[in-house]
Amino acid sequence: FQTDHPDLNGKIQFPSRFLANRNRPNSHGTHVAGIIAAQGNNGIGICGLCQNCSLTCVDWSASDGQMWINDAEIFFGFGYVVKAGAKVINFSVGASGSLGEEVASFPNLYINLDAALYSCYMSALLSRGYDFICVQSAGNGNGGGHAVDAAQNTLFCSVTEANAFTPYIGISAQDILDRIIIVGSAKLENNKYIQASSSNVGNQVSICAPGVNIYSCVTDSDCSYKSGTSMASPHVAAIAAMVWSINPNLPAARVKQIVCTNTKDTVAIAATRYFENLDYKAYPMVNAALAVEAALQTVGGIHKTMNLGADRDSTVTLTDTKGRTFEFEADEQGNLSVVLLPDTYAVSYQANRQPASTSITVSSQEA
Repeated sequence: FQTDHPDLNGKIQFPSRFLANRNRPNSHGTHVAGIIAAQGNNGIGICGLCQNCSLTCVDWSASDGQMWINDAEIFFGFGYVVKAGAKVINFSVGASGSLGEEVASFPNLYINLDAALYSCYMSALLSRGYDFICVQSAGNGNGGGHAVDAAQNTLFCSVTEANAFTPYIGISAQDILDRIIIVGSAKLENNKYIQASSSNVGNQVSICAPGVNIYSCVTDSDCSYKSGTSMASPHVAAIAAMVWSINPNLPAARVKQIVCTNTKDTVAIAATRYFENLDYKAYPMVNAALAVEAALQTVGGIHKTMNLGADRDSTVTLTDTKGRTFEFEADEQGNLSVVLLPDTYAVSYQANRQPASTSITVSSQEA
């Protein structure tokens, strides 16, 4: 990670000084970090989805003379960040790309052992009172870029009810599955969301997110485009973090449910299918607005519709009594439908190309 990137400066920390010293700048990690938390409204670069969150990172990919086993660094790094306080852990990593160009799967023993290892570690952490969500990229196909079953991406992608190993009393396989989100990659084409042709498929995929030509931070204090499920996964991780920030008392399973079920669009199956015997299916497209509104309703948020007569697609700015501002977009009829916490809001917008304003009071008695 480039820790001094202008859009990430001061945002990245490490579980320990030892791990901080082991970090080397890398464009992949910096790009993922930018998607999640790049600083907005600073006149440069991009704005991350959850720009007010903090990032606790681990450099797992050996480079520039680093001497370690990547698999071990990923495994133990997971525990390091959870114990350091991370609640949502993004894993833009996986193994399906190491499959041969004409190979669709690893031996079942390998998949089941990996699933047992990670589910056991999750079980151990849960038994000690930690709660968290693991968000992992579904993977970008095999060595030839041909989509395979997402279980072949290993780590959390491989965990099922049948192969989860939960030796700790009170922790079930369902407890493990309720804390795993597997993310496929989608693109917008002709006003429809379609899965990227290399994005892995199957029952293990939970949801899709933008993953094609994503603009974010890279090394040398720059920004650039990257594609892949590695870019899709941090979108979902950031949205999960926003949901949890609204109501920190939610259990992880409820956060996953909010993120994965409060959706609107469906991501169609990719036209290209190299391995015909896979379980191709459509997935929901993550929706930050709907997930956040659902989270607000868990802390007393009230759904309100305002008939403003605003210009089509006009920006509607709401300012609460604490001086906080929130920006929305009016619908085609000039109305605004939104979930708000009880308060009085000053509302400003454009109507007939002229500034307009009003106010709205949201009462807890409306719940």
